[in-house]
Amino acid sequence: MRRIEIVLGELERLTRGLCLADLAQETAFTAEAIGFNLGLARNSVSKDLNQLWNDGLAIKSRGRPVYFLHRQALETLLGRQLEESEREVRSVADVLPHEEHYAPDDPFTSLIGYDRSLRDAVEKGRAAVLYPHGLHVLLTGPSGVGKTFFAELMHRFACEQASGAIPPLVYFNCAEYAHNPELLSSHLFGHRQGAFTGANEHKTGLVEQADGGYLLLDEVHRLSYEGQEKLFSILDKGEYRPLGVSSQPRSISVRLICATTEPVGSALLRTFQRRIQVCIDLPGIRQRSVEEQIRTDRGVLTAGKPQNRTHGQH
Repeated sequence: MRRIEIVLGELERLTRGLCLADLAQETAFTAEAIGFNLGLARNSVSKDLNQLWNDGLAIKSRGRPVYFLHRQALETLLGRQLEESEREVRSVADVLPHEEHYAPDDPFTSLIGYDRSLRDAVEKGRAAVLYPHGLHVLLTGPSGVGKTFFAELMHRFACEQASGAIPPLVYFNCAEYAHNPELLSSHLFGHRQGAFTGANEHKTGLVEQADGGYLLLDEVHRLSYEGQEKLFSILDKGEYRPLGVSSQPRSISVRLICATTEPVGSALLRTFQRRIQVCIDLPGIRQRSVEEQIRTDRGVLTAGKPQNRTHGQH
């Protein structure tokens, strides 16, 4: 493999590890940093990066030091193609979506504050959907802030991006069976006949119903320890076992959206944050602008609420 191909691969790997919040903080990569990673001289890497820029495979910033990003990986993150004028930018933050990049029918525009107090949350939500194969999301915020609705907008946005089958959205409130961990695990992960007293037949869990789509777990902090361990198996390995199954685990392709009122920094959330790539904290109503508070107090929370989720059957 030629050196320039190695440099291109490393630039792509680094760029794919970014989120929109990183771009807002002007995170990008210098020839020196890439050279350090690869054990190559900075001058050689700089020559290759500039050649990649000339070939249209990278973008770069003006000034010193010069920062680079992989063009195609960046376009995937942004969910749009870059203009030729954006091949060289004053700052990498300049490529972030502005209000005019939101289509009039973009689901997120129905949120009050989508372009103001909730802009960072919306950009993270969009990025989680647009990332190849999607990313798991942790939604935090006080009760009544709109976490469930935000998740529904993510799903509606995902449906608009889908080129094939429409991905399902399955909803479950973990508090409903918090008093019965075994029944909660059965409801989520399914069980085989005889797994426990009263399990008279095989049952498909909500995880399997959400395969290929999204599973929204509200009040995820109410999951039992056993339930959390099973959930972590999905997050870490993309697999799970129904209750009563001890053989080969089942593979699953599902994006989890975990919602909680637990404060950021709590012991439970630290455990989830180590496994979930995108954490979105929705500010309380009183933390938003006066205009947004007034519109919300008048009951105009959204322009219209989607109703295309599937609830767990009780």
